Amino acid sequence: MVDVSARGREVITVLGAMLIIIVAFAQATRMMGEAWQSRDLVFNVAYLVTGSIGVNIDVAVVFPAGVVGAWLVLFMLDGHKTVQGLVLLFVAVPAFLWTLSRRGEWIETVDWLGYWWAFLAGAFIGLVSGGFGSKRANRWDLRRFPTASKALYAVVSVTALVAFAEFHLTYASPILWNLQTGQVTTQAVGPVSVRGESLLVNTVSVVALVVVFNVFTKYSDSTTMLVLGPDTAGTAKANLVGGLYNHAQGHDAYRGVQPIADADPIGAQQLNDATEARSRADLPEDIESTAFKFRRGGPLNRRTVVRVDSQRPPGRTQVTRLEDRVGKRRTVVGRGIQYLSRGARLLLPGWLRDGLRSNADQFLTRIDRANTLLLVVSFDDLVDRDRYEAGTYQSLSDVVDDTAECLHVYDRLCAMYRDVPGHEVCVVVTGAVEIREMLMAAENGADGPIVFHADEFREDVADLIGVDHCTVLPFDRRFDEQEGEKIKGADAVLRSV
Repeated sequence: MVDVSARGREVITVLGAMLIIIVAFAQATRMMGEAWQSRDLVFNVAYLVTGSIGVNIDVAVVFPAGVVGAWLVLFMLDGHKTVQGLVLLFVAVPAFLWTLSRRGEWIETVDWLGYWWAFLAGAFIGLVSGGFGSKRANRWDLRRFPTASKALYAVVSVTALVAFAEFHLTYASPILWNLQTGQVTTQAVGPVSVRGESLLVNTVSVVALVVVFNVFTKYSDSTTMLVLGPDTAGTAKANLVGGLYNHAQGHDAYRGVQPIADADPIGAQQLNDATEARSRADLPEDIESTAFKFRRGGPLNRRTVVRVDSQRPPGRTQVTRLEDRVGKRRTVVGRGIQYLSRGARLLLPGWLRDGLRSNADQFLTRIDRANTLLLVVSFDDLVDRDRYEAGTYQSLSDVVDDTAECLHVYDRLCAMYRDVPGHEVCVVVTGAVEIREMLMAAENGADGPIVFHADEFREDVADLIGVDHCTVLPFDRRFDEQEGEKIKGADAVLRSV
């Protein structure tokens, strides 16, 4: 079942953020209107630009309105921001238009019908810039518009800050545009004084608007499952991801199951091969970066993206860096720095952010931002099959290598994120049917048949491979020529997010 209480808290957070934004924006709208009427620097710059190209000052309002309107439409259509889109459509936009109509700013004084072409031109520019942005992969994902949300945040934040400065600073504009003569006059700024009227209220409103709007635009209505595995588990990783995709496609509980549009073509082909495999020999030896998405339940339920990372699990040094990063966030100062950095990241284009970080840093960031880490280990890589078949052991743990480097790293990752909200780390052990058969043979049926989905079996597997802090999810996929259920444990893995 869907965790209604958790989902409800998310919706309440978004609604609460929207209410704060509406109240703060109403106050910011007042500042913008009065700042515009004060005929200071911003107004004269707008006159300078429009006058230079021979159009009316109204275009300085109508054209940006078209750009921002297009960004709003794309933001509402973003498949990863369903809740915000609904709130914007039915709450925010009507409230904003009502606020403007009450004040009369830009509604009655601007000739909207006369400059319809400027609005359409702005809308076109907004659709192009917000709809496509920077090309991050080989194909476009037309249901995801990250550039539009970033642009909205930047415009709202900068506009609010400029309006605050224009409202509270009294000065002589250094630029004066004479519409009659078409000439620009410059003058000294002169003494600058601070207008104290509503200073505290406006300061709180602007800060709240900038900070909370960051949360509103940053929130993604999707969760990410990141799949990692060592070099030795390449086939096991392909088997797992192909099995999960196959299982989700074949069950009505999962809707909208399809590859992500911006997935790497090689990885997408490997996902297809792994899904359609009819024997272990058909499985790819490894699987590159790829992803697929699905949704459980109705349209208000969050979408889950299962993403395979081509990088191998982090080494001990990288895990130490992650531990330092997570540890800093446990302090008040660390959380504050993280919150502010999110706002700063929204203002930077993706190519610039990536250019400022090494590939290793980007990899650690992907791990740190994933809602669920699926750490793959193949039981076949751990068991000493010759010794097991020879019977030269006292217990099963004698023939299972619980000292593998990946298991040590997995255990540290699990311990690191154990009490971090929004993070789950699971070790997925493939070939789990064989583990169950070995355990049943060792116990000689003393406790009856071992139930694959039982918590006791998961605990036995965790003890066998030597991980203490991890949630262990047994998984097995059998092919047509083998007996038994084809896929076991897929639901538990897909529900672990």
